[in-house]
Amino acid sequence: MNYLRTYCNLIRNAESRTPPEGYIEKHHVFPKSIFGNNNRVVALTAREHYIAHALLEKVCICRYGVGHYKTHKMTHAFVLMCTTRKCGNSYLYETAKLRKIKAGHSDEAKEKIGAVHRGREISQETRLKISASNKGRKKPQGHGEKVSKANIGRIFSQEHKEKLRSAKKGKKLSQETREKLSIIHKGRIISQETREKLSIANSGKNNPHSKWWRITFADGSVLEKCGLKNWARQNGYDCNNIYSVAAGRKNKYKDIIKVEKIIKE
Repeated sequence: MNYLRTYCNLIRNAESRTPPEGYIEKHHVFPKSIFGNNNRVVALTAREHYIAHALLEKVCICRYGVGHYKTHKMTHAFVLMCTTRKCGNSYLYETAKLRKIKAGHSDEAKEKIGAVHRGREISQETRLKISASNKGRKKPQGHGEKVSKANIGRIFSQEHKEKLRSAKKGKKLSQETREKLSIIHKGRIISQETREKLSIANSGKNNPHSKWWRITFADGSVLEKCGLKNWARQNGYDCNNIYSVAAGRKNKYKDIIKVEKIIKE
């Protein structure tokens, strides 16, 4: 079979027709990984796009051989195509995957990859993209147990703790997540040590991260309190609304007319 001729016929047919209705994908006729940026782009259906990458890999195998770097690039692109779709011809996917594993990366390529990622700082935008791509993805069975075992006895530096704390600060949980957490924690046995830690954390004055607040009520009375969450919970107030008054987003909440942050010596 002449794979190159079949690929060219597929591209010519796509270029000469009106783009099909519904879902289409843009395909670079000359792959960017080999030829660099170019404007030769054609609209293909998902199935045609899959076949195009399968043909490109076959063309490179016939022309350059399995070990050539161009073949490696086309094999990698085709494996990604299969993985992204999570479907396709199982034989084509299996053979491509085995060739990719067998070829691996050369020592030079490994050194380049290591140099790129060494000391690399990930931007917040990239973190959000990674988070979005992982959303809804099911973890393999036993993944949670492996992570739990790996973290047993692990000591986090203060810097790492601060990063984790700042990442979660202000993050709102959806109702679905709250329900899941509630199911997980129902019937959970809390050790005495954990109870003591929670007691210290909620006591306000004993918590080094708690801040002092001056709360002014409508009747003119003033209350100075260290930590708001526990006090608000015990007295029937919503802590988020109290913070809104403190930030100026609300003029009043129930009988609270003013909330100020103060510094205690």
